[in-house]
Amino acid sequence: MSGIAVCVVQWAVVGTASVAAAPAPVPGSSGSTTAGRCTQYEPSLSANAPPGGWDVALMSTYMWRESKCDPTVRSPTFDTGLLQINDINHAYLRGVLGEWVGRWSLTDPDINIRSAAALCTFWQARGQSCYFAWKLDTKSAPTNPTAPATTATTAAASPPSAPAAVAGRCTQYEALLASNAPSGGWDVTKMSQLMWRNSRCDPNKRWSTSAGLLRISTVNASYLTTALRQKVDRTSLLDPAVNVRAAAALCTQWRQAGKSCYAPWGSTG
Repeated sequence: MSGIAVCVVQWAVVGTASVAAAPAPVPGSSGSTTAGRCTQYEPSLSANAPPGGWDVALMSTYMWRESKCDPTVRSPTFDTGLLQINDINHAYLRGVLGEWVGRWSLTDPDINIRSAAALCTFWQARGQSCYFAWKLDTKSAPTNPTAPATTATTAAASPPSAPAAVAGRCTQYEALLASNAPSGGWDVTKMSQLMWRNSRCDPNKRWSTSAGLLRISTVNASYLTTALRQKVDRTSLLDPAVNVRAAAALCTQWRQAGKSCYAPWGSTG
């Protein structure tokens, strides 16, 4: 996206000296000083880091990959802003940040980054990497061709280690289950066990009228297309994130009807 950025410089008088206010960041890839990073937003990444901190340069590369430094970007899968925060997180983020979080507010760079920091803390509290959500993208993170290839930067950019295998569970998808839980939450271990029972952790598993990790029935396709605001069918349900989000939406629907969140998968409670 191209355009002309107009910078209005304001002056504050402190005693007899005049101090120029810092110019606003220039959105888009042209506003970055380093290819493959959103350097114009790195001060905000530093100022709004989660309590445990994060690798600012690495988050900056994820930001470049997700949005090319454009805070207004909206994806077809309902992700918004610099770090592409998904709509499913809005309710959780409102409670944690104590402010309105929604599609339009997430186009504000600081709110988007604070939201990412809150999600980082959420995943770390569940034993996952701070960068988990962005590592789900199978595309490799952009690299900075001018940066020296040091051991430290290589280690920071490496994906988190795989969770230990546990018989009868799909531990490799438990972080996905945690980060996409329905508003009332669910038992991640139980959902992982149900996932094992239904698909043996194979996201490409198909049946005549159902598909994916949690064997979501296509009888729910119309409802899920509306609930997730994206096309849901036997093909899209092979995407692990779509399958888990679909399960969460169905869990919410069944709870509202006074049923168990786990009943569709053959478990009670």
